[in-house]
Amino acid sequence: MKYCPGCRMMVGGNFGQCPLCQNDLQGDGEENIFPFSIKLNKQSFIYKLQLFISLAALIICLALDFLIGAGEEKHWSLLVFVWIAGSQICIRGLIKKHSTVSRIVSYISVGGAVLLAYTFWFLSMTEVYFNFVLPSMCCFSLIIHFFLSMLDKARNAMVYFLVNILVVVVIEIALSAYLREVPILWTICLMAGGVTLAGIVIFKGRRVLTEIQKRLNF
Repeated sequence: MKYCPGCRMMVGGNFGQCPLCQNDLQGDGEENIFPFSIKLNKQSFIYKLQLFISLAALIICLALDFLIGAGEEKHWSLLVFVWIAGSQICIRGLIKKHSTVSRIVSYISVGGAVLLAYTFWFLSMTEVYFNFVLPSMCCFSLIIHFFLSMLDKARNAMVYFLVNILVVVVIEIALSAYLREVPILWTICLMAGGVTLAGIVIFKGRRVLTEIQKRLNF
């Protein structure tokens, strides 16, 4: 039987892709037998239902925006479109891949940061985003990944934690180079990164170095 990493179940038959989620199947095939799963059928229906509601909301917003506010410079339906498209991309990514908690947190953090960046740019509030919203999101993600790294026995969370620290350090260096005064929240975020990294090194020891060597292939 073949295995679907998206649905996490065995699929009888010789299908190239999962009949439910269309993810590529793994393993050797056999005589075609279509599996029946009430749970997965419900999940598929829920996904299609939320997609239908999202598209219906988008069409209604487009109609109202261009009919009522045709003369305005800003079209709010474009903001709705970006959020719906971004959320659907994130949902599809989480469905099709074998997601861990750390991967889910990273998807939400990166996707949310991109969507909020466009939103605050649309509202002409980019300074608020870079000074308050983005550092708060980075700090929250950093703390979550720290606790996941401490609890994760499969060692899948530490790489996300280390990448999160690297992102914060790079942004801090860039801000220091271009700004005279680094926003206080970015400084707090960097401090949180230093404290959590010290905690990981103390409690996990050589596992940190091993993880870095494994990811950098040296």
